This record gives sequence, C-alpha cells and structure tokens, in this order.
Amino acid sequence: MRNCSVKLISAFLLLLSLFSCNSCDKDTDKDSVIDSKDKCPNTPSGTKVDEKGCPVIEKKISKVVFYFDASESNAGYYYSGSKFNSVIAPLIQKSSNVYKTFINNISDEGIVPKGEGKQAVSAFIQNLGVDNPIVGKSSTIDKFFGSVMRRTDSSTISVLISDCILSYPDSIMGKDKTHNKNKNDAEGNIFKTNVITSISEDFDETKKLDYHPAFCVYAFVSDFFGKYFNCQNFALKQKVKLKNRPYYIWILSKDQKILNDFQKNVLDACVDFKPSEKLHFGLTKNEFQQYTIQPKLKRYGKFSPDNSVNGIRRIVLDERNKKVTFTLSVDLPNLNEISLVELNKNLEKKSNSNIRFEVKFLDKDSVTDDEKSKLGTNELKQKFNTSSHLLQITINEMLVEEDTLYITMPFKYPTWYQNWWTHDDTDLKNIESKTFAIDQIIMAFIETIQDDKKNIINIKIPVKK
Repeated sequence: MRNCSVKLISAFLLLLSLFSCNSCDKDTDKDSVIDSKDKCPNTPSGTKVDEKGCPVIEKKISKVVFYFDASESNAGYYYSGSKFNSVIAPLIQKSSNVYKTFINNISDEGIVPKGEGKQAVSAFIQNLGVDNPIVGKSSTIDKFFGSVMRRTDSSTISVLISDCILSYPDSIMGKDKTHNKNKNDAEGNIFKTNVITSISEDFDETKKLDYHPAFCVYAFVSDFFGKYFNCQNFALKQKVKLKNRPYYIWILSKDQKILNDFQKNVLDACVDFKPSEKLHFGLTKNEFQQYTIQPKLKRYGKFSPDNSVNGIRRIVLDERNKKVTFTLSVDLPNLNEISLVELNKNLEKKSNSNIRFEVKFLDKDSVTDDEKSKLGTNELKQKFNTSSHLLQITINEMLVEEDTLYITMPFKYPTWYQNWWTHDDTDLKNIESKTFAIDQIIMAFIETIQDDKKNIINIKIPVKK
C-alpha cells in the first residue's frame, strides 16, 4: 500500500512539473513573447510588439524640411537641364505629394524660409534653372549639420542638399589663404573635429530622450556650369564646366522608423533617384535577436521545430541524409537599403563544437505564392508577412547530439568616400568627381554614431539530433 502511495505521489509530482514547465513556455496571446516575459499580456491578435510583448507605437512623419546650401560654389548645378535639376525637382514634388513639405536656404547668414506646401514647391520647381538660391560664397558646412539637427524633432525628416565644400568666410580666413587647407592637412583632423562638435551636442540630447538618430548620405554627380569657389573662397575661373561634379543629399532624422517610411514613400518612388553611392548611419541601436523558424519554407532533409526553445530537433544526418536546410523569417527594416550581396558578405557564424553549417540571406521576393500558401499556421504566415528578410541555414555535419548555432553580423561601413575626396581643390584637375574633405565629414558621423562598434544581428539557435 505504501509503495502504491509513493508511486501515486511521484506520478502527481511529475505531472505537476510538466504542467509548470509548459506554463513557463506558454504564449497565451500568441505574440511570440512567452507569458513569463510578456509585460503586456492579452495583446490583440496581429499587433506588432517589441521584445517585452508590448504594442509598438507607430511613429509618423509630421513634416519634411529641405535645406538648400546657398553658398556660391553650388550655383553651377542650377542651370536649365542639369542632372541636378532632374533629381531635385521630382524629389521635392513627391515629398510634397505625400507630406507637408518646407523649403529653406541655408548659408553662413543663417536659415531663410522660402515657402511651404504644394504651391511653394511648384514655384521652386518652376524656377529651377532660371533662379538659384545663392547668397554668399563661403560655406561652413561643419556648422550646417548642427543647425539642421537642432531643428529636427522626432517626427521631422530634414533633407540637406549641398556640394559639402568647407570654406570659411574671408573674415576668418583673413590674409592667410591657406588657412582652411592647413586646418585640414597640417593639423590633422581639425575639420572632422569641428563636424563632430557641431552635431554631437544635439546627438547627446537625443540619446537622453530615447531617440536614435538615423542618417543617410546619397552621393550624386551632375554636369556643372558656373563659378567654382574652392576651400580658400577663391573662384578658379569665371565659369567652370564639369561633367561629373559631386553633390550630396543628406537625409537626417531622429527615428529609424520614419526614415524608413520616407525612403519607401518618397525616395523609392522617384525613378530618377539613383545615387552613385550611399551610406547609412544609426542602424544598430539594439542587437537583433528575434527570429521565427519557418519549418515548411524551402526546407530540405529530416528535422522538426522545437518550439520550447525556438530551435531545431530530431535532425537526421547520415549516408542518405547529407544535410538539413531550414529558413528563418526576421524583421530587419533598417537593412532594407543594403543589398543581399553586402549583407551576406558581412555575416559571421560559429558553433560550440565546430558544426559545419552555412548561412545566407535569401531574396524574400523569390518565395512563390504556392510556397506562401503552404507556410502552415496563420501565426507563421503573419510572421512571414511582417518580416523584412529571410535567413537560410544549412547544416552539413553535426558530430554532437546538441549544440547552438551563433549567427552575427558586425556593422561595417562601406569605404567608397575614400575615392571621392581631395584635400587640395585649388587646381581644376583635382575637382572633377572629387569633393574637398568629404571624407572628414563622413568620418565625423561614423565616430559620433559608432555603429561599427556593435552587431546588427546576434542570433542563437539551439539544434539537436
């Protein structure tokens, strides 16, 4: 009798432990955050949530503000029929069709409003090639960034359009016409330091408010016909004619989400918005760790999903089954502007016991309608639809019973800007396709944002035979 009682108690305790374990892993509202970690239980079905299970508050763009560099070295872009005009006109037109849009001039004399709304935009476009915004020859571009950032709140997109040539006013240059060049060359990184100083104060205040600045710079070239004032405020000729004169469009914001919206609704909708190069800052506020296993999507081999640990189990690898392939859906909207080639180039992988496996990003558009219809549950279909990217993992060899796959992607900046700069624009031969000290501006943003000291992705996937 006593043995029977002991057995009954043991069986009861076993059932209790199993029930408790299942409760720990239970996701009652099915938002992919288990109840024990869900700070916002009973979230309505289909609601996008953060890592705490709380609804994500969608931020919207309240206005778009354009700032046109009004220094005289920009005048040569504004003549009728220039490539510059063919990019700028549809850009501000599309912006005004979607968002409340403002147009300003920016120069050493300050910021001058030129109008707002569709009527002001139409007038500006009509005057492109006829009139230009030029008010002075110098351009302290290092200070422009700080001025624009201080006027950019969390719902504003600011667009700065400039040739990005730093040229101090004559009052600062004085009689020493090598002042600007010396500041950049002889004293090392003074120019870069000036840019950092200009933007860092606002950047630090932004971080306190839990915003995360996100910037893009798009590099274009245009035909150019006009005066060219170099870094010494000296016009090389009365008129300079160039085929490939660089100019830059900076998109500045304090929230990555609204920057993504602007790219999707405006930039992507402009067929002539085709920059020669581009670079994005502010993509790594947090490491991305969440993923959804899509067990029926582009799968190969024998395995089962392990929902209790968000991993893979029952992996079969033998003479007949040489590999297993499975796919993850992940939401990485910050990376939409980066090509799959670049993404795959930067992926890194490892395991605890040297499992031989491969990982790569897949083109989500390659998934057919038939494959989408066979994803499985509505929850899996929803996760696929709300994801931005797919990761495919193939395990070729696994000599242990269980392990963990680690997939990371450190942020790495492209270095195209190193081919776009010159530190001496006092000679015409140095300014075709080159910009005085553009490398210093970009490196200033890199050092301020410090994306390159973080991982964008840090995923851990438990796997088991």
